[in-house]
Amino acid sequence: MKKAFSLIELSVVILIIGILVAGVTQSSRLVAQMRLSSARAITSSSPIASIRDLVFWFEPTLEESFLTSQAEDGTQISQWNDINPFAVNNKYYAVKTASANVLYKSNAINGIPGLQFSGANSPTGYLTLSTTAAIGGATNIQTTNNRFTIFAVAKLDITSDLVNRGLIYNGISSTNGWGYYRESSNKRGILFGGVVGHLSTSASSSLNPEVISAVYQGNTSTVAVYVNGAAEAFPSLGGASPATPTSSLFIGGTSVTAGNWSGFISEIIVYDRPLKTEERQSIERYLGKKYGIRTA
Repeated sequence: MKKAFSLIELSVVILIIGILVAGVTQSSRLVAQMRLSSARAITSSSPIASIRDLVFWFEPTLEESFLTSQAEDGTQISQWNDINPFAVNNKYYAVKTASANVLYKSNAINGIPGLQFSGANSPTGYLTLSTTAAIGGATNIQTTNNRFTIFAVAKLDITSDLVNRGLIYNGISSTNGWGYYRESSNKRGILFGGVVGHLSTSASSSLNPEVISAVYQGNTSTVAVYVNGAAEAFPSLGGASPATPTSSLFIGGTSVTAGNWSGFISEIIVYDRPLKTEERQSIERYLGKKYGIRTA
C-alpha cells in the first residue's frame, strides 16, 4: 500500500516546481532582453542617418523613444519621441491625451516593441505630430513640392470591417494632404486630398506584419507603393495631386478621412523627397532585419 506524501516531500516538490517556473520566467526575460538589444544595435547601425532629407523617425526600441515611465508592457502612451539625429534642437513628438486607446507593447511584432492602436474612432485613438511635448504644438510637415517617401512597419489585427483604417496622414481637411491607409475592403490605399483614395487593384486579407514604403515623385502619374520590398499594383492617379497639407499630421488615424488603425505600428519614417531605389531598398532591408520580416 502506497503512503501519502509527507510534508517534507511535498515541500521539496513545491520548491522544485518553483525553481523550474522561475527558470522559465527568467529565460523568457533573457530572450526578450536579447531581442531588444539586437534591435537596438540594428537601429544604431541603420542607413537612415546616412540618407539626407530625413524629416522624422519614430521607432520603439531606443531608451529615448518613449518616456521611461511609459516604456512598460501595457502602459498607456501619451508621447512618442522623434529620434532624427539631424534635428538636435527641433525634433518632433507624437502626442495624445492619456487613454487606453494607444498602448506600449513589448512584444508587438515578432518580439520587438511597438504601439497597439485599439481602432477606437476618437481623438484619443491616434497620435498627433507636435513641435513640443504638448498637444498644443500640433503641426503638419511641408515637403518640397509635396514630394515624399514614407516607411512604416505595421500590422492589422482585423480583416475588412467596412472601416478605412488610417496609418499616417499629413493634413487635416478633406481637401488637402497625403498619407497611407487600408481601405474598408482591405485594399491598400494612398490618401490624396483627404478622402480621395487611390487604391491597389486587389484586396489583401493579410494580417501579417508588413514593411510598407510609399514614394511620390511629385508628378501626377502614380505613387509607387511597396509591401515588404515588392511593388504593389496601383492605378494611375488620374491627374490628381496632393494639395499642401494644413495643420496636423496623424499617426494611427486621422481626424476626418478614415477610421483609426486597429493593430500595431512599430516604426514610421518620412523623407522630404522621393528616395532613389537603392536608398529605399537599404531602408527596407534594415526594417525587415530588425522586425524579422522577409523583404524582396
